[in-house]
Amino acid sequence: MEYFRSLIAKAGQKVQLVADIYPLPASNYHYVWTVLKGKNIAKVDENGILTVSKKAMPGDSFRIKTTAVAEDPFIRPKATIVDYLVQ
Repeated sequence: MEYFRSLIAKAGQKVQLVADIYPLPASNYHYVWTVLKGKNIAKVDENGILTVSKKAMPGDSFRIKTTAVAEDPFIRPKATIVDYLVQ
């Protein structure tokens, strides 16, 4: 698993997340997004649309895990984690 620096988010923001996980686990895969920390601040749907709560305050933070999951169950998933800071 890889871990990356903090990125900036804004209260009320809605954005499409894009994953860059290399090397990919297989040619047939899909992404799974999970909010690990700050579930009251951020939500990510199955399509990778991140929604930051309008009630989020500057200094709030949340953590998103993105996992590339191969269709072949014998291939191990690869994941990355990114922290976000609300401005």
